[in-house]
Amino acid sequence: MLAQERLQNLLGQVHIKVSPQADVWLDGRRLGQAPGTFSIPAGRHVLELRKDGYLPARRQLTVASRREHDLSVTLKSAQRRTAALPRHLLDRPRPDCRHRRHRHLLRSAHLELE
Repeated sequence: MLAQERLQNLLGQVHIKVSPQADVWLDGRRLGQAPGTFSIPAGRHVLELRKDGYLPARRQLTVASRREHDLSVTLKSAQRRTAALPRHLLDRPRPDCRHRRHRHLLRSAHLELE
């Protein structure tokens, strides 16, 4: 019992709120899922929150023993947002179209010309 009390004196509590639910990694090791509360050894750490389809959130933490720490994070979607092309540029050009500007814009938008 004495060893367990000594160990508890070396830990701090980190309360993590995250939206959406994510995996918690501390110094490269998976701890579990957040939201939740985690007992972490006192000292400096790198905490990362990961979820498929979202950009990881990385934070530097300094945890004090026998203290409680709060962390709140909202993960950002990893989906690319692209600007929409005007409708007239999306229409397939006529085969006899001599408007090189339109063809160039379509190629730059990675659209295939047949």
